[in-house]
Amino acid sequence: FCNLTALPDDIGDRLPRLEYLDLEGNKLTALPRSIVKLQNLKHLNVSGNPLQTPPEAIATQGLDAIKRYFDELDREGATVSRQLKVVLVGDAEAGKTSFRN
Repeated sequence: FCNLTALPDDIGDRLPRLEYLDLEGNKLTALPRSIVKLQNLKHLNVSGNPLQTPPEAIATQGLDAIKRYFDELDREGATVSRQLKVVLVGDAEAGKTSFRN
């Protein structure tokens, strides 16, 4: 646990022969697209990170799943946004002042 918050955008170009990458228990919210260039990678562990891009459920499936995720974003012309708009609906003065996880 190194409290990493980001990986270099060019990690796939810098470490093309990397075989083992254990990132468990850090603070990564995104994996760079270049991670799919790590073709020699035999083990990738990203569990315990608040990943959003790609979501942890995809990232834990390995490089092929990560590549499909980024390819799909490209095909759809989609972008990843971390903005959220919330509209609260209900009776006035009905206690809509707190959220729960």
